[in-house]
Amino acid sequence: MKILVTGSSGFIGREVAVQLLEAGHEVCGFDRREPSEGPEGMQHFSGEMLDRERLFAVMEEVRPEVVIHLAAKTSLKKTPPGHPRFLPNTEGTLNLMEAGRAAGTVRRVLFTSTKYVFRDPPPAPHRTYRSTTDYGRSKAAMEELVWEHDGMAPEWTIVRPTTIWGPRVGPHYQRFLRLVRDGRYVNFGGGRALKHLGYVGNAAWQLRRLAELPAADVHRKVLYVGDYEAIALGDWAGAFRDEFGAPPIRSVALPPAKLAARAGDLAVKLGWRSCPFTTFRLRNLTEDDLCDMEPTRAVCGDAPATVEEGVRQTVRWFNLLEDKLP
Repeated sequence: MKILVTGSSGFIGREVAVQLLEAGHEVCGFDRREPSEGPEGMQHFSGEMLDRERLFAVMEEVRPEVVIHLAAKTSLKKTPPGHPRFLPNTEGTLNLMEAGRAAGTVRRVLFTSTKYVFRDPPPAPHRTYRSTTDYGRSKAAMEELVWEHDGMAPEWTIVRPTTIWGPRVGPHYQRFLRLVRDGRYVNFGGGRALKHLGYVGNAAWQLRRLAELPAADVHRKVLYVGDYEAIALGDWAGAFRDEFGAPPIRSVALPPAKLAARAGDLAVKLGWRSCPFTTFRLRNLTEDDLCDMEPTRAVCGDAPATVEEGVRQTVRWFNLLEDKLP
């Protein structure tokens, strides 16, 4: 199949393109950034999701059968009312749907949303949103555009990635890896919060499967993408500690952690926008974050990589990255 991947230079997009190429598909990428490395065999087109004319021209030139739409503006920072930061997620997606319909060749689109459309994930109807972030609300609005316009394609699926990790992960999780390696990572409340995370190799494999499966398995479905089994945050960090051969991970009880988080909240109010420890951050580290992964398992089957394999590959990549630093 000929497949267009938007956001193809990003963390998940690059891995998706690699796996599609390995499976024998013809892959074209669309991203505002040139790919920093490969993948070999992918034709790249530069452009912005809000550049309607450029998007229509690329879609007409590529004439894909399938579109995997990963391009998005992501940020958990608050924005003032009417701020245009997240317009690529809404207007950009509408541009994509219209460009795909105009090309006349697109039969399936995978629209990538986020688990952050919910503060606490289902059980709840898919179109009931409870987001506490501007980013999550922008993705909820994107999902509503897809429902409203029926995807402007014969077949479509909304996919919601969990917290995705692995080689080439961004600076935030690079800091996590550095803290674990150096023996400075701390478990709050014992590290027992259960999370549905996702190794990037498994998430990309699921997206490839969703591009290939019969229409009856995917059309008009909302599916979470990530590892099927939840893992305690402390166990996940511990797996990295073991692979690094790092010092033991310390634990901090919740009462002093909450005091420190409130101090961080105050620091943010006083102007320290990048304060690393706030109540929002503490909640993410101590509360369960579970998604309904069974519908995805039912159509995609078992994912190829274990957590242990993902940790090995991530640590190997991270060590090579650190070796290159001055």
